[in-house]
Amino acid sequence: ADEDQLTWVEEGGEYLEKGKQLLVDGLFDEAIPVFKEGADWALTAEERYEYLFYAAYAHSLNGDNAVALIMLEDMQLGSEAVFFTDYVLLKGKLLIENLAFADALDLFSEYLKHPDMGETTQVVYFLSAVCHQGLDNTDQAQKYLQNSYKIDNNSEYGRAAKRMMGSL
Repeated sequence: ADEDQLTWVEEGGEYLEKGKQLLVDGLFDEAIPVFKEGADWALTAEERYEYLFYAAYAHSLNGDNAVALIMLEDMQLGSEAVFFTDYVLLKGKLLIENLAFADALDLFSEYLKHPDMGETTQVVYFLSAVCHQGLDNTDQAQKYLQNSYKIDNNSEYGRAAKRMMGSL
């Protein structure tokens, strides 16, 4: 029984690797069922969510943003999940594209409880500013842009934050 269980775990990992390689190769339609099948074999909820996250990512890359967002909406992730940062960025982007600024801000606030103060944090601050601007909260937008700019004023997002501060 132990040997069968070990094989099952290894097979699950193979779905993830195969699906990721299909993404790299640009074969999004082929990657989606691989990730979904891997989700069926997952042993834990977090493993299942990881497979479904990558399936949602493949849908997004394929232009099926509504399907991707629906898949991500069903996930209940904590910041301890290995792919939490990628999840925040993808779901946040999709929420912003759907003008769901308040929902995106809730998601970004969850990330900012444990920021790494690196590039991802800079992006989250910048996207938070975009949301606040969309909600006509100019003061809050300005605050988040300043936070983004402070992290790395020479980066793409730092320069964009400076331009956006000048236009508010």
